[in-house]
This record gives sequence, structure tokens and C-alpha cells, in this order.
Amino acid sequence: MNTVVLVPPKKDALLELVSAAEALERRIAAVVPDPSWAQGYVDEIYRIPGDISNDKLVAALAGMNDVDVFLMYSDRNGKEIAARLGAKLGTSCYNDCTSIDKNLEIERMAYGGKGVARILIKARPAVISLKPKAYKPKESSNRRSEVRDLPIPEVEERCLLKNVEEKELGAVDLTKAERIVSVGRGLKRKEDLEMIEKLARLLNAAVGCSRPIAADLKWLPEGHHVGMTGVQVSPKLYMAIGISGQIQHTIGFRNAEIVVAVNIDKGAPIFEEADYGVVGDLYQIVPEMIKQLKEMKEG
Repeated sequence: MNTVVLVPPKKDALLELVSAAEALERRIAAVVPDPSWAQGYVDEIYRIPGDISNDKLVAALAGMNDVDVFLMYSDRNGKEIAARLGAKLGTSCYNDCTSIDKNLEIERMAYGGKGVARILIKARPAVISLKPKAYKPKESSNRRSEVRDLPIPEVEERCLLKNVEEKELGAVDLTKAERIVSVGRGLKRKEDLEMIEKLARLLNAAVGCSRPIAADLKWLPEGHHVGMTGVQVSPKLYMAIGISGQIQHTIGFRNAEIVVAVNIDKGAPIFEEADYGVVGDLYQIVPEMIKQLKEMKEG
């Protein structure tokens, strides 16, 4: 039986990858900086230095034997490693997959999220990255895990790290939020975010936004950006306020259970994604929502 090798960025991601890997019916190995992440969940644990460069990691992964599948987590770094590993091994790389089966038929979104592509992967080893939240984290397991160090070859470093600057992502983790109130360009001033935050507090919700609010106007940190190039979320409630609903944003909340939209334009694409829609000025609708929620809470 060949091996599926998991390369996660953190323990939570590892447990999602384990759930996916078990459907492949192969031996499972994990390449991690901390063996405690994977103890009991996989058959083999390969320990790597916590500060290993991607150049060395890709070379180390390419040197592993008896590997049928490399399974990454589809964040920015995971997709970079997957693409570079696929190129080094001379095999195809399939990023942003939402499901895989034992025959290595994968599913992933196509045409900007408007369709689903099903692809049977024939090349081996297969290099796949799995979208966050595609699988529920494995809750428990009783595998016996062997721990060993992964040989790290000497390679020419193509990138020289000169300094590291922390990027402000915000304290919020939208991937764990059960309710999200997101705002877009319908908001006229940064100061009006206070109104959105007040609504979110009444709903016990996190605050999200479309790309322009974070990337262009910088009214919120990047970690609040929901969309194709931001965070993909799957809350029980997603409220889109003043967001037009372009595919680049809606692909970020496709797995939400209930979607509520507020927009002044009755023809806005966001209403095609919404379970409930309110046509109107957010500066009238949101204060009314706040008022009614307060009255409900006060009895």
C-alpha cells in the first residue's frame, strides 16, 4: 500500500487533512515541525525543523520514497509548495480541491466558482492541495505513530530572507465564526464601521468585509477580507451589507448555511446568492435592525 503524505501548516489543518486522507485508504504519513500534532493520527511522523525554507522542504519531499499522494493545505504557502513540488517531480498539481476519493478523483470549483470540475488523477505521485473546511477535523484516532527525522538535503537557496515584517491580519479568525456580518463599498465612511460592529455584537457575530474595504481603503485588517483572495468561510449566518456580490466575493462564503443581503440596488448579484434579501439603504436598514434586536434582547 502506498503512502499519502500530509504537509500541514498547523495542527487544526492536519486534522482536516487526516479526515481526507482516510478516504484514500492508504498508509498516512505527516511531515510536521512538532510531532505532537500528529501523534496517534497517522502511521508515520517525519519531523522537520520549524524554520525550514520552502526550497529545502520541496527538495526533502521530492526525495521521499513510496509516496502515492502529497496532500497540502490550500493556504498561500501550501499552494506554493504544491506547485513547486509538482514541477520538481514532473507531475501535475491540483490546487483548491474540495473532495478526493480512493481512486483519486478530485472535485474543485471551476469558472470562478460557477461550476464544479471532477478530475480523475492518473499521474503518480499526485500533488493535491485541499481547501480549508472541505473536511471536518478528525476528532480522535488510535494509530501507532512512528517518529523519525526527515532527511533535509543541501540545496542552493534561491531566495535570501533579509527581514520579516508582521502583516496585520487582525485578531479575528473568520473560519471559526458561526455568524459573520460583512460590509462592502456601500459603506460611505470608515467611522460608520461602528454601526456595523454594533450590529455584529448584537448578533454575537464577527465582522467581515469585501476586498476594497481591506485592500484598497484599509478600513479593516486583511484577516477580515472574505473572498477568492481572502478567507473562505462557512458560518451558520452570513450577512452581506452594502456588497454588490461579485463572484470574487461570493466564492468566499459559498458554504454558509443562511445568507442575508442588504443592498440599495435590487439588481445586485448578491441577491442571487441570498436566502433573504432586503432592498434598501443600509443607513436606514442597519439602524432599524439594531433597534429591533435591542428590543428583542430587552424583552
